[in-house]
Amino acid sequence: MDLQLAGNVALVCGASKGLGRACAAALAREGARVAVCARTRETLERAAQEVGAEPIVADLSREDDRARLVAETERRLGPIDILVNNSGGPPPGGWDTHAIQVWREAVEGTFLSTVDLGRRVIPGMRARRFGRIVNLTSYGALEYIPNLLLSSSIRPSILAWTRAVAREVAADNVGLVAVCQGLFYTDRVRALVELRARQGGVTPEEALARWVAEIPMGRMGDPAELGDLVAFLASPRAAYITGTAVAIDGGILRRLICPPGRSKGRAPGTGPGRAGVVTHRSDVASGSGRRASASPRAAARVAGPARAARRHLQALDARRRRGTSLDPAPLRQGRRRRDP
Repeated sequence: MDLQLAGNVALVCGASKGLGRACAAALAREGARVAVCARTRETLERAAQEVGAEPIVADLSREDDRARLVAETERRLGPIDILVNNSGGPPPGGWDTHAIQVWREAVEGTFLSTVDLGRRVIPGMRARRFGRIVNLTSYGALEYIPNLLLSSSIRPSILAWTRAVAREVAADNVGLVAVCQGLFYTDRVRALVELRARQGGVTPEEALARWVAEIPMGRMGDPAELGDLVAFLASPRAAYITGTAVAIDGGILRRLICPPGRSKGRAPGTGPGRAGVVTHRSDVASGSGRRASASPRAAARVAGPARAARRHLQALDARRRRGTSLDPAPLRQGRRRRDP
């Protein structure tokens, strides 16, 4: 399939190796004119030569470097049609591992770099009536990964920014998509495997085998697989895909998407008068199919307002049919005022 990328200008960040390099290679194969950036000149220039891209040394955690990166890309190749945001992940650790300055640096390098680069390229994309921004995040943006508190705290903000901005610029044929990648054996994952090995008192090989065992497909991803996905999402072929998160994870994610109920506000599968309860991930993983139970007190706190809201809506429908209004006070008080 022709992705219609020939001649488009793409800027791929963090592209000297790993997933960023795979994205740059896929875009270049499809005929895009690609600029790649990273902090280390030697590895960047080697990667750029191998994939056929323009190398630009830049540190994404520095605002002046980000401004120079966009300006230099457009000077060499022309206006940017495609932006692939990708940065090294924040350091691992728990809630008390890092000083507040490390948190600030992580926010700057992971989240604000995405926002700033987007702000610099979106105006031109809107003016030309075409643009695609693909934000590489992690499956940790959708599900907490142990010992990666910084990443799991910051990366969901990229999903929120992607969704919000996509709605604002969609009418100008500019699309934003987040990619939540699972486990690919990159330098980042290799370092995390070694950390897991030290913490678990096992060899890196055993720690890797345990992590891979969590993947239903039984293997880690090939960076080229992610590169092909990003090339498609960055193309006009994917123009109708915007504001969403796409997972490429071999099935490791266990989260459930629970749609709202279609009958009287109830979740599917819940009985009359019962509040819907989200199934716990351990029940899904074990295949038990059991609905997680809540304490009687917690259930009462949910069921009382739910019943009041349901009665209020029923009364509101009745009043509307009669052409009269309804006082909202009973809803706030958790009870319905009887009709006179």
